[in-house]
Amino acid sequence: MLISKIKYYYKRIFLLFYKRMFKYFGKGVKFDMKSQIINPENIFIGDFVSINANTVLQANSGITIGDYTRISNGAKIIDTYLELNTFPREHRSKEIHIGKNVWITTNVIILAGVTIGNNSVIGAGSVVTKNIPKNVFAAGNPAKIIKNLESKNV
Repeated sequence: MLISKIKYYYKRIFLLFYKRMFKYFGKGVKFDMKSQIINPENIFIGDFVSINANTVLQANSGITIGDYTRISNGAKIIDTYLELNTFPREHRSKEIHIGKNVWITTNVIILAGVTIGNNSVIGAGSVVTKNIPKNVFAAGNPAKIIKNLESKNV
């Protein structure tokens, strides 16, 4: 009982600490403490978002995550890339936008400059290199549209 109370208060303190660091940290956010956050001041997290363990959010330019989005274990959302056409090679970054009610499943990688539309699902292990429209299921490396989904929300 004592250990469960300690874990509860530790999580509460952790969330209060992060709320002050992020650009915006919505209400009802569930955030696993085993996630890695780089530059939280450039990250906007909407209301009722769920971010699971071992997720990496790297935001040099910015990451926006819409309301009711779920991000599963091991996802990596990285807005930085290496410019291959310069010498020496330079790091650059482009904002990432994730819409409302999106499900990013296990071990998905989302790269710089991508926008994912509302109500979309990204299949496990996918690498998202280009924009994904709303109301679709996309998967693969690189991620491609597999199926259109019916929209009942958002």
